[in-house]
Amino acid sequence: MSSVFHPLNVLKNGTYNWRVKVRVVRLWRGATKQGEQFKSFNVLLLDDKGNRIHGFVPGNVAEEFLKNFGLGMVHIISNFQVKNYKTDEKYKCINYDRQVIFTHHTNIEQLTEDDPCIDTNAFDFYDLADVKNLANLNIFLIDVIGFVIIDEPELIKFTNKLGMAQQLFKFQITDGRTTLKVTFWDALAELLQNSLK
Repeated sequence: MSSVFHPLNVLKNGTYNWRVKVRVVRLWRGATKQGEQFKSFNVLLLDDKGNRIHGFVPGNVAEEFLKNFGLGMVHIISNFQVKNYKTDEKYKCINYDRQVIFTHHTNIEQLTEDDPCIDTNAFDFYDLADVKNLANLNIFLIDVIGFVIIDEPELIKFTNKLGMAQQLFKFQITDGRTTLKVTFWDALAELLQNSLK
């Protein structure tokens, strides 16, 4: 088997015989407004050049591939599709113009040995002063660093207008020049509260 791997930044649509060596740095499932998880799931992949790409695993192959993915582990992935995002697509997980789509032909091999050449994480940081403009665009999600200010360290629980139970956690984040109000909802709110304990 060839030991040649394609860097993530050369992937393009129209070809399927790609072969990459990547670390899975994020793995998540979306959910309906009623809180039911989708069968499909998402991964964020990172290669040894620091390139990242979002991967989408459709519901029809999700259960097969979920057992092959290890969060934080290095994998060799081959035979997948590459799709360009539509120009009006919203809330991409990173600022990149394409994504990987897994199919029945995709092969995933989880490596037993770690690869120290592939970082364990990567971020695109933005100044807090830029957050409002970026949030209004709604094109991609961003990372920020700051001090967290918490007035009420408890979850606020309520019933929404659809009759569903929800919870939220409000706080502020500041970099010393700019302060932003932030609200985390439901599972993310609970995760934050638990991490603060």
